[in-house]
Amino acid sequence: MARFGSLMILLGCLLILPGRSAARCLNATELQRSQQRLERTSWTFPHVTTPQHAPTCAQVAEMLPKDTAGRSLSPWSYRLDRDDNRFPHEIPVAKCLCEGCIINQREDVNYNSKPVFVWRNVLRKEPCPGDPTRVQVSKEKFKVAVACTCVWPENVRR
Repeated sequence: MARFGSLMILLGCLLILPGRSAARCLNATELQRSQQRLERTSWTFPHVTTPQHAPTCAQVAEMLPKDTAGRSLSPWSYRLDRDDNRFPHEIPVAKCLCEGCIINQREDVNYNSKPVFVWRNVLRKEPCPGDPTRVQVSKEKFKVAVACTCVWPENVRR
């Protein structure tokens, strides 16, 4: 009998709790308010470059940039990841400029440059079923590379 009671409670919870993480249909004003709430915790990144304007590993090794991304042993640049059905629409993503690491002003491939990731909250919008004037919004986690770091290769035995 206790097993039947537990099953009934579980089924009741499934009926009461929403299947998605608070996804609901919003009009334009409600969508803007949701975006503004999320925007308060958004990050800003300086120096976003297009891939064709990003310096190469060799160029960074020769110069002494002032920004942290360029002075790192694993330098990186940012590119924009764009998705019009996500808010924020554009998210800067770090891209490592070197395979190895900058040691004594040259690339040393005895080490590896690897991206550092964080999870970021974003809003995903989809057309609302049955009402094209509204959108359904749900919160998602988005994995973003924010920098690069220098690491030992995985196959090195110590």
